Amino acid sequence: MQRLFLFLATAGVVFLFGASAALARADSTGWPKTGEAKGYKYTIYEPQIDSWDNYSTIKGHYAIALTAPSQKDPWYGVVAVTAKSVVDFDKRAVQISGVSVESINFPMLGADQAKKLDAYVRANVNIADTVLPMDTILLNMQHAKIKSRETKVGTEPPVIYFSKTPAMLVVYDGDPIFSGIKEMGSVDLQFAVNTNWNVFKSGATFYLLTGNGWLQSSAATGPFQAAGPLPSALSALPATDNWKDVRSALTIGPVDKSKMPTIWVSTKPAEAIVVGGEPKLVALQGTQLSYVDNTDSTLLFYKPDKRWYYLSSGRWFSATSLNGPWAFANNNLPKDFTKIPASSQVGWALPSVPGTPQAEEAILEAGVPHEAWINRQQATLTVSYSGDPQFQPIQGTNLQYATNTDVDVIKVNDQEYYACKDAVWFKATSPAGPWTVADKIPDEIYQIPSTSAAYADTFVTVEESTTTDVLYGYGSGWGLGYYWGPGWYYGPGWYYPPYWGYYGGYPWYYPYPRTFVGGAWYNPATGGWGNAWGVRGPYGGATVGGGVTGGG
Repeated sequence: MQRLFLFLATAGVVFLFGASAALARADSTGWPKTGEAKGYKYTIYEPQIDSWDNYSTIKGHYAIALTAPSQKDPWYGVVAVTAKSVVDFDKRAVQISGVSVESINFPMLGADQAKKLDAYVRANVNIADTVLPMDTILLNMQHAKIKSRETKVGTEPPVIYFSKTPAMLVVYDGDPIFSGIKEMGSVDLQFAVNTNWNVFKSGATFYLLTGNGWLQSSAATGPFQAAGPLPSALSALPATDNWKDVRSALTIGPVDKSKMPTIWVSTKPAEAIVVGGEPKLVALQGTQLSYVDNTDSTLLFYKPDKRWYYLSSGRWFSATSLNGPWAFANNNLPKDFTKIPASSQVGWALPSVPGTPQAEEAILEAGVPHEAWINRQQATLTVSYSGDPQFQPIQGTNLQYATNTDVDVIKVNDQEYYACKDAVWFKATSPAGPWTVADKIPDEIYQIPSTSAAYADTFVTVEESTTTDVLYGYGSGWGLGYYWGPGWYYGPGWYYPPYWGYYGGYPWYYPYPRTFVGGAWYNPATGGWGNAWGVRGPYGGATVGGGVTGGG
């Protein structure tokens, strides 16, 4: 095996795994494969991937060992192939088919002998279709040319609050918006539609439900104090799932003044760091970094520069004080960040450390599209607007997008409209429809910048189409995972103001996805992002997605 590994290096072929690594996986992947034909014995080792164009065409190499009938030691060669690929995300597998041999090289042999072996391999060795683990391919690609789509993300820090005592963060998506509740008619009670907590208004008083009881204030943004008697209107809330949690909390009463938490209220994107007393630092072996053990946040301290580093949505922010000011730090993290032990308490943060293998793998996986065939007749779309359709220009393009609907509708011209819903494109000649499945999308749509709320739609593409079906693919950006430079981020980082307006006597509120929604973290097992809400409310970050129309 050592001879094979040295040969491959001498031949100038880049293989991420040596042959011994490929053999070690033989039990689980079926490699290497052996055979015999016309007296020759051959061994084909696991293919190594050189490129994955559009994640549909794979180019790679197989190492092959060929032993003649009267020969003890084998000759080693490299078979270059091109093949088609289809990704099965559920099984994390890639089906390789239509394998075409491009070239065969036996560099240690003379031209005549190499030519004979080339002919033998083409005639007798079956480079068959196969299935490869997707993770194996992604690992291969760390040293190959792969086209991952880069996004210029926003790096401005959110408002970052810090406390050593219990605290909670109330975030409004812009100025507070309150709505009446349809089923309650003229009853004097309104609720906040654009926040992550249950906030109500009755008369001139605002009521906030926390996990420990009720608070009240004379303003939607506080300051809050322990509540007095609750308004009777709260008892009239509809007995529906929307208000189930609130109704069950009506008997809790006010917050105990001795347990009164700090209340932060923000109308801008915000995050919260809450530490249980003084930060307890735990050293990370092999580094001069320590992590704070008594917080749910990802918070590190670097001894040489005496700075704190806080991770949120794939972005590191640093400060000399936990009270700020905070600055974006991904581009100048200390080198010790790359030495964080993967098995440590903060090892899961390595995908957010530029230059680590974990970050490279996350970026590579970001480019692999999910695909689904959609039947033209079965897929339908209905778009509802709050009033007449309203459109705003998309900066840097001649396009416009609709602001008063929960569907992404893009106007190309007065006779051409496209809508993206659930990673499927539809088209129509009017913003009201009728909508049909689209099999060709204007190039200009893919020029929409990341500063636009419609940017995620640019990750949905048409791969193939027939008279009955359309194959769509969507990349990580559809799920708000983006790569920029050597970094891997959640959310584009730009603030998209929500749409709201009154229609039918009630406010219609359409939020857009938010970057800072409560400590988004990357899960390498799924290739996606999750959230740990902590002190940010029972509904996470304000307006993570979806729309509210009229309340109730």
